[in-house]
Amino acid sequence: MNDPQFVEAARAFAERIVAHSSSDNDRLAWAFTECVSRPPSTTELDVLTRALERERQRYARDKTAARKYLAVGESPRGQTISPAEHAAWAQVASLIMNLSETVTRN
Repeated sequence: MNDPQFVEAARAFAERIVAHSSSDNDRLAWAFTECVSRPPSTTELDVLTRALERERQRYARDKTAARKYLAVGESPRGQTISPAEHAAWAQVASLIMNLSETVTRN
């Protein structure tokens, strides 16, 4: 999960997620469906919502950590999203991308 390519992929996926909609709920549902090929349950959406809020708080308190996390990889980071918000979404993207259901695609 901490391999530079995986972190960079999560960062890029986060940019796609944020560009998809202005609603967090719609973004989370879309990202989950994009990876798992089914919509999230209410429980799964609640877990993702709590994770997003936790990561937003974390990176709002530590903007240096957000910038450091987003600097991983070779592709340039899009500048349309604040670093704290981008890092929070990248952590959620990483969480979704690392689900066993995503990896195995049953």
